[in-house]
Amino acid sequence: MGNTKQYLSTMKKLRPLLAIMFLLIGNAASYAQIRIEIAKMPALLAPEQGLYFASNINSWDPGDPDYKFQKTADGKYFIELPDSLNSFQYKITQGTWAAVEGDEDGKSRPNRTFSVENDPKHLAIEIARWEQGIAYKFQITEIPANTPHDATLYITGSFNNWNPRDERYKLTRLKDGTYRVKVQTELSKIEYKFTRGTWSSVEGRDNGKGLSNRVISTDKAGAEAIQVNVKTWEDLPRSANSLSFYEVLLLCSSIIGVLAVLIIRNIDNYDKEANRWLITLILMTSGFTAARVLTANKDFVEIFPKMLLAPDFILFTYAPVFLFYVQKLLFNAVTPPANWRWHFVLFVLQTIAYVPLFLMDNTELVLGLINQTIPVRTLFAVIGGLAVLVNIAYWLNIRGVINQYKKQSHSSYSYDENLNYLNTVMTIKAACLILGLATSIIFIYGWMYGVDVYSAAERCINWIWFLFSSTSYVLGYFAIYKSKIIKLSTSPLSANHSQSGDSPVHSPDKRNDDAMDEVVMQQFKEKLESYMERSKPYTNPQLSINDLAGKLKIQPHVLSRVINECYEKNFFYFINEYRIDEFKRKLEDPEYKKYKLLSIAYEVGFNSKSAFNRSFKKLTKYSPSEYFASRKMDHCELSQETTP
Repeated sequence: MGNTKQYLSTMKKLRPLLAIMFLLIGNAASYAQIRIEIAKMPALLAPEQGLYFASNINSWDPGDPDYKFQKTADGKYFIELPDSLNSFQYKITQGTWAAVEGDEDGKSRPNRTFSVENDPKHLAIEIARWEQGIAYKFQITEIPANTPHDATLYITGSFNNWNPRDERYKLTRLKDGTYRVKVQTELSKIEYKFTRGTWSSVEGRDNGKGLSNRVISTDKAGAEAIQVNVKTWEDLPRSANSLSFYEVLLLCSSIIGVLAVLIIRNIDNYDKEANRWLITLILMTSGFTAARVLTANKDFVEIFPKMLLAPDFILFTYAPVFLFYVQKLLFNAVTPPANWRWHFVLFVLQTIAYVPLFLMDNTELVLGLINQTIPVRTLFAVIGGLAVLVNIAYWLNIRGVINQYKKQSHSSYSYDENLNYLNTVMTIKAACLILGLATSIIFIYGWMYGVDVYSAAERCINWIWFLFSSTSYVLGYFAIYKSKIIKLSTSPLSANHSQSGDSPVHSPDKRNDDAMDEVVMQQFKEKLESYMERSKPYTNPQLSINDLAGKLKIQPHVLSRVINECYEKNFFYFINEYRIDEFKRKLEDPEYKKYKLLSIAYEVGFNSKSAFNRSFKKLTKYSPSEYFASRKMDHCELSQETTP
């Protein structure tokens, strides 16, 4: 009991000393940690949110609850960090990147840094202001595999006057391998790109070529980072500067076009005047297509940047030349026509509009074309939209010329002229025009809603060039394998000929046809029918009204009138009706049982499957196969009825 009293008495005497010891131990533990206190700061934007520590040690999370500042009784904010940290970068936030400390002007400030070697473990910092403006946060989640491991990435754009190496906008690499940066600006919409510090090392498209400016507006600003993938760097393409498969196809079409020209020039008895226009068309196609391929090559563009504008001049030149060719080929029209200059007014206006572009500095021009600045975008939108409308008008005009030729030729010829290559080219041009309209709609949509439509529009334009270049393949094929199609087997019709399908193509005599009375008309009709039954001239696939009139020893225009008035048909269907009747007779002939329907059609005078099918359907209301099937059924029923 005495010892206990003595112990308690001793502890009472040591109590002040123990308190001092515990205080010293507590202070030592406190100073063993890194402590950051906010000595001065402006009012919080959201007081209930508190302050947070965002750093590379917590993946720059602006609202990490494990790194939230504590608040003392007198209203001071502080945070304590492990003393094992040797160095780190950090900023103070209010829980989001939209509310982060800035410089004295309210603009973005560089990251704060701490180093054990240079800084005390107890820091008192001051926050000048909170950043003002709209906060855009970007996170690059993927970069090209060939990016140098020590590369420093920057964001540049309309917010920093396109400085490609602005240290304020250097991206921070996070532990997960992604890169993050925040842009604080008063701009409601910004255009931007990522670089490695120079314009030569700016990001590019998948193919390594120039990428148009990225665009973003205020609706994307906020707490969530905008995810971005960098596909390539312009100075570090994924592969050697080789041609893509698409470019190889375009280049081959140019070469085939030149070969087609050489072949066409050696076709015997070809229409030289018409084919001069055809050769001009092919050379234009090959030349502009080659220019398109060359301007896709970065090295070529660096030497000849103005060549980027060259392919555009096809817009108002190809269609007029194609029209002149068709008019010359089908109607032997005088080409170019007397008013030919009017056909190229738009080409001249386009050239004048492009003069300012040709006068630009090379670098300014390339950047303007890649980034589609407002003046350049407006010019191209007007030129492109007008080109689509004009080319549609020319397409309809040329289609009308071809249809007019077909209609008039039926008054003089018993067969369809093979215009397959013209129809094929017209189909290709129609597809190009549809894609041109789609491109215009895409641009209008992008302009109205502020959407980046560059990639979609570029795909449409690439398809237009691919289809356009395919005309060289088409003409090359016909020139090599179907050379007879390149030249018409008939003489061109008169350009001044009436458009009525019931009028003869050949110029009539000056005598008065109305003087021919019904008796004379009937005599000519009987003479015609007698000769058709006796001589069967319709079996000649190339029969024309001139040929038949010569055999009957009457004027072609008289024969045409007899056919038109007595049979209410043109020459084409008059002859083909005889051919179809002969086809039906042969179909019943046992000698032709093993023949195919098309073989019989050729036997009776048809020169093509399309002409046979069309004429048969028009005159019998059945297709040849339907008619043949019905005849077989009739024979079966008849056989059953006669079977005892």
